[in-house]
Amino acid sequence: MEYYIDGEFDAVYGYKTHAQCLVSIGIVAYKNGKRKGSYYSLIRPKRFRRLTHVVQKITHLKNEEIRQARGFAVVMEEADQFISAHADQECRIYSFGPDDARTLRKHADYEKVPLPDNFTSIIDLQRELSQKIVWEGKIISPTLSLDDLKFVYGMKGAVIHNALNDAVDLMRIHEASRTKRPHPSRVKALWDQKEQHRREVKQRNYEKMLKVLHERYGKYAGLQRTIIFYPDVIRQLIFLQDYLKGISFSETGMYAEDCFYAYNIVQGSMRWEQQDALQVKLQFQVYDQKICVACPLTYRTGGHFDSIWHMMDPNHISESVIMNE
Repeated sequence: MEYYIDGEFDAVYGYKTHAQCLVSIGIVAYKNGKRKGSYYSLIRPKRFRRLTHVVQKITHLKNEEIRQARGFAVVMEEADQFISAHADQECRIYSFGPDDARTLRKHADYEKVPLPDNFTSIIDLQRELSQKIVWEGKIISPTLSLDDLKFVYGMKGAVIHNALNDAVDLMRIHEASRTKRPHPSRVKALWDQKEQHRREVKQRNYEKMLKVLHERYGKYAGLQRTIIFYPDVIRQLIFLQDYLKGISFSETGMYAEDCFYAYNIVQGSMRWEQQDALQVKLQFQVYDQKICVACPLTYRTGGHFDSIWHMMDPNHISESVIMNE
């Protein structure tokens, strides 16, 4: 026998902390391609006051419904009896994503009641089902949603965030994954949708990074300072060398184009430049040879360049620089 379980949950404040607690649970019993029974109940968590606005909006549950519901221990005992009444020699309980099993455990801990044995070994199907949805040899996402999976298997209706309905959806998707192939055109459409979303997220993150970097380092744009190879400066350059193409640094000198140059014959400078994005240009001169490299600013590189910049400030020489001179 197979069981598909889903829970809706919300944050409840009690014992001077917030805890994620179940407010409803749905279970479907399934065997040999047929639905054998179902169980559904609302749950009133201990110290429940009201549902958050977000949970009310997505579940359409009402505060008064939850206040009038039975407590967690009573509902879980009844749900355990439902499973035991339908169980045979092989019994598996499935959920979608890690939240249901985790919230069951946390809710039991919060109310200081034992969790029935049937609910201690729940199998998460989300990754297994998601990894079967592939476009041109690539998994679209390791954590697709129920809506995504219903779409690629051609199932009508959106996920409505009702615990029993979601458990039924999971049952239907699991069966479809065993007996059907996802629709290629729908898989392609989902791939395009996820790729567009990834591009948009990447662009937003890039724009956010640019804004922060301009706020931090924009005041330096166009400014230049000589690099003096103090030990602290060398350490910063060694940290940066993975981002600098064609050159690397050691404690005694720099390498460029397979040649080694001791620091005592190298003259260096750094310049903050602002084009489409901030970057730092490093220039090193060895006799009549010039070696130039530009490095884009990121959260990681910016801190190192900023440290070098302040070490080169004639009005601010750190103790570690003086000690190592």
